[in-house]
Amino acid sequence: MKTIYLLCALPVIICGQTLNRFGYAEILLNTYNYHEAALLMDGVKKDSPLSASDRLFIASVYSLDHQPDKAIFYLKQLLDTKDTETVKMIRENKDLTNLHSDKRWDDLINEKQQKTAALTEIKKVLQKDSSVNLHAIIEKMFLDSSHYSFDIDKINSFAQSLFKTQLPVSIRLLNEVNRFFPGNIETGMLLGEAYEQSGDRLMARQLYEETLLLKPDATTTYILLKKISILQHMD
Repeated sequence: MKTIYLLCALPVIICGQTLNRFGYAEILLNTYNYHEAALLMDGVKKDSPLSASDRLFIASVYSLDHQPDKAIFYLKQLLDTKDTETVKMIRENKDLTNLHSDKRWDDLINEKQQKTAALTEIKKVLQKDSSVNLHAIIEKMFLDSSHYSFDIDKINSFAQSLFKTQLPVSIRLLNEVNRFFPGNIETGMLLGEAYEQSGDRLMARQLYEETLLLKPDATTTYILLKKISILQHMD
């Protein structure tokens, strides 16, 4: 009778927002109605824009309902988000205990842990020798992407932190990031600023113009146009 009542209520939930579906599923979990909660999760479209917590919740529901294939599908999506806390979240989630006996569990978890942050390796080699061939180092890591993960935002921030003390190193690093990961607006802007600080206004202007072609947001476009205008008047 409980399942029949749930199925009668489904049209109301499905017509509502995804949040209503998740909220109702959570109520069902609290009352140990795992299968009914899983039926609600079946209604979530595979290509829906889901947050990391949403994916973890769905995987938990399927795990509790002993549907490992579906649970692992969403866990793999979660790992693809490249959140550094993801593995910890998965390991500490008690609702996923049913998956620990699955032969895919160790591979799922260890795949993420085996990867080393590219920035960690870059910092390490620069500490030993600031004149090291960064192109060769980054190219090697880039080709071995199964063991290294690239967080471009963090690498850009690190390069920017070198502006005052090691500007030439920063320029070399940003050039390599721009080479291997073209199209990153922040990298282009930072590289332009680095060349501008070094006194190479021609290269700075060229980089600003190239970055402008990437169609940044309105604020960034205004900043780039202003920088280009100033450099034009300095020539």
